[in-house]
Amino acid sequence: MNVKNQLLTCLLSLFIFPTIFISCDDDDESPGLTSDCPNAPALYFEESNGLVIIEAEDVPNRSNIGEWEFQSGSINNVSGHSGEGFIVFKGEDSFRDAGNSIITYNVKINTPGIYRFLYASTIGTGDNNTEHNDAFVNFPDADAFYGYRSNSNTIAIPNDEGIDSSNPDRNDPILAETYPGATYKVPNGSNPRNIGYLKVYMNQLDEWWYEGSTSDSDAHAVYARFDSPGTYTILISGRSSSFAIDRLVLVIEEGDFTDLGSRNKRKEALSPIESVDSTCQ
Repeated sequence: MNVKNQLLTCLLSLFIFPTIFISCDDDDESPGLTSDCPNAPALYFEESNGLVIIEAEDVPNRSNIGEWEFQSGSINNVSGHSGEGFIVFKGEDSFRDAGNSIITYNVKINTPGIYRFLYASTIGTGDNNTEHNDAFVNFPDADAFYGYRSNSNTIAIPNDEGIDSSNPDRNDPILAETYPGATYKVPNGSNPRNIGYLKVYMNQLDEWWYEGSTSDSDAHAVYARFDSPGTYTILISGRSSSFAIDRLVLVIEEGDFTDLGSRNKRKEALSPIESVDSTCQ
């Protein structure tokens, strides 16, 4: 509503319809409320045909995401985000301990399988591609959550679980069948206090980039496995200050998404696709 029409509406409300209240405020809605359920702990997103793309800023209330901050436009001279904006971690670096300013996303999985996890993210400050470039990620109710590197045939699992024979992943027949002869390792740069979490990073300056790796200097692609249809949880926890996330992606690597090995192919395949709408349940 422009200023002239808004003023006319207010005057009419005073002199013609004195019993009707009409707001004359320019901002009719709270900028933080982004859903019909602003007090919900998380929103829901539905997978279809082995793919779900989530706008990171699609949360119940953007004013209630801890030390994450909603922004739009450009950051560190990077523009071109999708959706309404992106989220940036504005807290202090939290390299040793996960659990800082956790954001929860609920995903309804209809197609069981192994999904690759990726961010569309960018480095929000500076010009070093190994700083301000990561967050902690957890899939607490997935049937398996790990990193895999094909060159070395190694599986990286959250540090807190250990890698001895008592680890449930070491006795997982589906993992053994999927990656015959693979060996297990603790991701480089992890900490035993990061219970269930993997540090997931990217290394690209100056643009929004589809990437998600774990284990420093030994990049393992990140995967979550869901053995049956159902609703599963993604937890994103702040780690590096000024790390910015535009989208979260879960994708089965088959069909149009069989070859996501190179950064350019990932961006070419995923960036044109619309994100899914959120629901309250």
